[in-house]
Amino acid sequence: MLGKAVARQARLGRQAALRRAGCWLAGARITARVTVLNFRAATQYRGDFAVAVLMGFAWQTSVLVFAGVLLGRFHGLGGWTQGDVLLIVAMRLLSHGIVAAVFSNLWWLPFVVAEGMLDGYLMRPLPVYRQIMLARFPINALGDASAALALFALALAKLHL
Repeated sequence: MLGKAVARQARLGRQAALRRAGCWLAGARITARVTVLNFRAATQYRGDFAVAVLMGFAWQTSVLVFAGVLLGRFHGLGGWTQGDVLLIVAMRLLSHGIVAAVFSNLWWLPFVVAEGMLDGYLMRPLPVYRQIMLARFPINALGDASAALALFALALAKLHL
């Protein structure tokens, strides 16, 4: 009798896990669709899109200029070669680009609450957090990531990897 109960619990646990996995996949599909739609909407205004990407790239170029001036004056820092230092800076830039792409809409949450727009999000069937995160596509994060990838290429060339 005890064996049947354990088998039943295991079967129910597997079914619940499959339901959770299905819900997660559905959420991932919705997230991908909304992100693609937000990107398409952002590219409707080509000039604004290009300026936003260039501004993201230009903002991160200040880090590149700092690293260039520092490495131009000193050929290494604490036993680290120029390529090593550039690789660390590139990792920092890339992590910033990823964080800006994923979490930049969180800064909008206080405005949503203060303006009383949270009720509209509560009425929709998606979680509020996901709706806030998908509200718009952060175009400048593309510029951040492109600057990071350019610096990665430079660092890898200097390291001969």
